[in-house]
Amino acid sequence: MLLRWRIPAIAAAVGLAIGAAVAGGIAEGVTIPKWKSETASLASARDDEAARVDGLIDERDRLKSQLATAEDRATQAEEAAVQDRAALDARSAQLDVRASEVEAAEKAVAEREAAVTKTEETVEASKIREGTWTVGRDIKPGGYVVESPVEGACYWEIARSGSNGDAIIQNDFIMGGRPSVTLKEGQDFTTQGCGTWVPA
Repeated sequence: MLLRWRIPAIAAAVGLAIGAAVAGGIAEGVTIPKWKSETASLASARDDEAARVDGLIDERDRLKSQLATAEDRATQAEEAAVQDRAALDARSAQLDVRASEVEAAEKAVAEREAAVTKTEETVEASKIREGTWTVGRDIKPGGYVVESPVEGACYWEIARSGSNGDAIIQNDFIMGGRPSVTLKEGQDFTTQGCGTWVPA
């Protein structure tokens, strides 16, 4: 009697076990392909993200390289600008020195020209031409000689001032040569046909 009840129980248990096994097999057959699909999708997404990150890294490195190149060029340009500025400053200093030298030279030339002009004016003022002149008023006392050799008749006369030629101290009439005279204050000097007299 007891055995008869045990057989159905065992059979039922076995059936349940088989059913569970069958049910589990069905569930596993459904779940594994889905999991594999999701895993593949995640792996693909991971690979895509890794590729994107690699691309960003490459882009970053490229930009860093460009930045470094730009910085190098900027540094070189700045150094070149500094050198150019130094060269310009040096050139400007040279030009300033040259300008000072030119200014000094121009001043010296002007002074020499002024001195020459004064000398020429003095020489010109000291010349004695045709006419009668009073020594100490019209002409300076001193020795004089004709500037160029006489060609033709030349008469000169030294007389006491205020005598209208009546008190002749010295005179001469020549036809050539370069006569000379010594004049003193208080005398009148007359010259005709002798040309220009200059300080001896």
